[in-house]
Amino acid sequence: MCKIFHIYLYVIYIYLHIVIIFDSSPLIHLTRLGKLDYLFHLYEEIVISKAVYKEVIEVGMQKGESDAIILQNYHKKGKIRVIHVHTEDPIIKDVLHQGEYESILLSKEKDAILIMDDKKARFIAKQRKIRYNGTLAVLYKLLHKEIINKDHYLQNLQRYSENSWISYSLYEKFRKLAD
Repeated sequence: MCKIFHIYLYVIYIYLHIVIIFDSSPLIHLTRLGKLDYLFHLYEEIVISKAVYKEVIEVGMQKGESDAIILQNYHKKGKIRVIHVHTEDPIIKDVLHQGEYESILLSKEKDAILIMDDKKARFIAKQRKIRYNGTLAVLYKLLHKEIINKDHYLQNLQRYSENSWISYSLYEKFRKLAD
């Protein structure tokens, strides 16, 4: 009976431990919006590729970007895990930036959900049957799961829009979802 219970707990752990791969832009945007802590109410950990780590944290630290310092601290705490990509895809290698390329490959390797915003990269992810979402979907999920309230969601949506990260029509679409 005890062995069955342990197996049951392991299956529940595996089921609940969904791997989430982040590309550079959503990671930067959500950090700048102050949502990094909130993400850990949705996901146990964030996984990024080495290329994303280099682009967001290493290069960001060299430029003195505050979001890079925050992300580096989360990496040191083990909340952001860097995984090396083991596969290649010569067809898309020269079409995407290195971070997007590795994020797509890593998501395919791990059968993970990919959080990315780039339109071309999302098209390629869709072709390869990779589950993906974007920054706005993550913000909406925080609202839907009641991790943030409607006012907080709308303020973040407004800031995201003001920084020209999204179009007005996309802003309106996600604003209406809050009603």
